[in-house]
Amino acid sequence: MSDEYDSMNTPKRVLDSRDHGPRFPPWMWICAALLLLFSIVSSLKLRRAQRQLAGLQSRLTAQEMTHQTLEKEITLAQQARTLVTDPASVRFTLNARHKSAPALHAFWHPKLGILIYGERVPDPADGHFFQVWLIAKDQTSQALRSSIFLPDATRKVTLLIPHPSAFINSMATLAISEEIAESSNDPTSEFIWRGDIPP
Repeated sequence: MSDEYDSMNTPKRVLDSRDHGPRFPPWMWICAALLLLFSIVSSLKLRRAQRQLAGLQSRLTAQEMTHQTLEKEITLAQQARTLVTDPASVRFTLNARHKSAPALHAFWHPKLGILIYGERVPDPADGHFFQVWLIAKDQTSQALRSSIFLPDATRKVTLLIPHPSAFINSMATLAISEEIAESSNDPTSEFIWRGDIPP
């Protein structure tokens, strides 16, 4: 009888939904928050480092291109100086068809090639360039195409043709015309500059 009384009067534990599952102490939540904050900060630092690295690589590439350009300009200047000062070079002038255009100067060395230079050279029309032509002493032969060029930002021209498509002793005239990008093998316009090669 006493057992039944005890079982009936013993308070029963009321189950709460909050009792299901493990409970995490506060310090674990603090650690999780710190880990999340550390992950966010690390990600931001990584992105900033990647941007800095990309900027550094871009600057290094630009410096390398500048260095290569300077090397080419130095090499060109040395070759031009050698060609100009060599007694074997033949010097002549390319006179302009229009008086408003300046004359160009040319040196032709039998082994070193042709050098053409000038200042205050006007730009050709958009999509056009200047084309060098070699005209043989035999007037029945067509003009031979050579190098193309454009003046630089200061309107100067320094064109070195190291391997002309003809020998100097077989050529009578050096001329320059303005052509479009897809020009034919013959001049499509009148010569802007023209000069006779001394014998």
